[in-house]
Amino acid sequence: MHAAWALALLLAVGAASWATSVLVNPSGDQTKPEAAAPKYTAEVGEIGVTTSVQANVVFQAGPSGTAGLSGTITSINIEPAKPINAGDVLFTIDLRPVVVAKGATPAFRDLSYGVRGPDVRQLRQFLGLTDADVFDGATWRAVAAWQKKLGVTADGIVHRGDILFLRSLPTRGYPLEGIEVGSPIMAGQAAVATVLERPLVTVAADGTGAKLAAGMAASMTVDGVEYKGVLSGPSRGTDGLLSYSLTGEDGLSVCTAECAIGFPVTGGQISVEVDLVPRVSGVVIPDSAIAILPDSSTSVRVVGGKLIAVKVVASGQGLSVVEGLEAGTVIELFADDKS
Repeated sequence: MHAAWALALLLAVGAASWATSVLVNPSGDQTKPEAAAPKYTAEVGEIGVTTSVQANVVFQAGPSGTAGLSGTITSINIEPAKPINAGDVLFTIDLRPVVVAKGATPAFRDLSYGVRGPDVRQLRQFLGLTDADVFDGATWRAVAAWQKKLGVTADGIVHRGDILFLRSLPTRGYPLEGIEVGSPIMAGQAAVATVLERPLVTVAADGTGAKLAAGMAASMTVDGVEYKGVLSGPSRGTDGLLSYSLTGEDGLSVCTAECAIGFPVTGGQISVEVDLVPRVSGVVIPDSAIAILPDSSTSVRVVGGKLIAVKVVASGQGLSVVEGLEAGTVIELFADDKS
């Protein structure tokens, strides 16, 4: 009796459930309705994979300048942070100014009326005279006027040691060890060290956590100015380690003279952005919107189900730049089948 009553109750509950099912889904189809595919609007953009690495800024030694006379250093006017230009007073010896000028021939004698030679030519170029190698009347008058401005005896003779010739100007430099106010100095003693105009910007080939290669685009920003170049090399340094150099289109260091002013002559470090995957611009869509067909061609599906053939130009970080699709087109993403 009790068993029959329990069976009748189960049948009643089952009938009620079936009736509810029929009301909700009269067709009798028990499958869940498909969720609408996620949509994405294609847009113009840029993709690429960029990483930041630490770079060393290294100044290379240039020619040194030597004193032309002996005495005591009474002042030093060399500032490593500032460029050295022709006409600057580098220091004074026994209160007499030592002026820098451009020239490959070192100062080795007094220059006076009638003297000829490449050092005279350098002197005339410094004074703004015509290109000649003879110390004539015009040279004498120009020297006397220059001496008057310096505040020394205007005798029209450039005494040995009055000018220190450097091969390249402008440049940057610093006093060598032992060159300080109050110290004695000897004629022929190296007094000023210079550095080449463009410092090297080097990135270690290993240990950066990124797989670097020659030819990768790279850039750095100094004082708000961006300097672009490519990684060149690698080459092995004096420490035995391999490193890449950041160079410009001319093959020289990307850090120009203007860039170099941002660093002390002892060097420094800076963050460099390296494009591991080249930057490409175009219509950008997610990788999940791209279907690969049996013939290996690629396409996207627009709203309504139509497939449009596209060509993948570049991919990176889950996005792709494609051809064959207009910006603004709404496409569907292909969701994984979880049934």
